Amino acid sequence: MNDPELTSLLAVGCAVLADGDSELTGVAFTPAVAALVAALRALEADITAERDGEILRVAGCGGHIPASDGCVDAGRHARAAEVLLAILAVARGEYTIAGDPAVDVAPVVNVLTDVGAVIGYGDQPGRLPVNVLGRGLRWGQLRVAAAALPALPAVLIALPCAADDVLLQLPAGADLSAVLGLMSDFGVSTLLDRDRLIVPAPQRYRGCALRLPPSA
Repeated sequence: MNDPELTSLLAVGCAVLADGDSELTGVAFTPAVAALVAALRALEADITAERDGEILRVAGCGGHIPASDGCVDAGRHARAAEVLLAILAVARGEYTIAGDPAVDVAPVVNVLTDVGAVIGYGDQPGRLPVNVLGRGLRWGQLRVAAAALPALPAVLIALPCAADDVLLQLPAGADLSAVLGLMSDFGVSTLLDRDRLIVPAPQRYRGCALRLPPSA
């Protein structure tokens, strides 16, 4: 996953869900990352930025963001919306993610609902806005379609917060080493055996000081 923007989005997501504080350096503070940070701040997460966002200090929320309700805007940023969906699916409250109705969030919504997330669409099925009833995730056994792979990294960061283990049957050749490594940096373990991935749950992320890898 040589994708600095995606790595930065996922790192912010893990840091917000963690116990304790994190310092992220080398952040690719793109418009999508800025949109995610703004949305999380609107939901009372404590995130401060230095050096134009290259350094982010994130106060972990212990698995649940502070706000019990709210409407946030992901704009045109599908990746930011996907990470927000993962975070809010394990929250405790009622939330709306607004944004450009052209943004397709169906792949991540489909996988999250398969493990117990309660997510409803607004005007158009599969598109923003969406409504999330945060009440946690249950356990599950899922076969992940190849078409859902681009959305899977966002889903994965939510799975350690499920009520019990989640087993994923992956498409042949799926490479999730980067996101699984990132989760490990925050203290979460996973078990990967060829195309079979087990995410033991529940687990808690731990805040950390992390330098994100630069682009090649």
